[in-house]
Amino acid sequence: EKVGAVRTINELKSAVAELDKMLGELEKCRLLTKESVIAYNAVTVALLIARSALFRPESMGAHYITVSK
Repeated sequence: EKVGAVRTINELKSAVAELDKMLGELEKCRLLTKESVIAYNAVTVALLIARSALFRPESMGAHYITVSK
């Protein structure tokens, strides 16, 4: 939700913080099931997308950052 097509800097920062926390929790677990590996990979990809959006704030196609929301 915070890393959709229309983004704000604050939402992206919040998403990165939440995803960092989630990834930290997943890294404490033993990834023994297919579902746990899928969850780990999904959070990792989401975190990379959110961080990339923060580092490149200009509009890209349909994705853009608004001033406030």
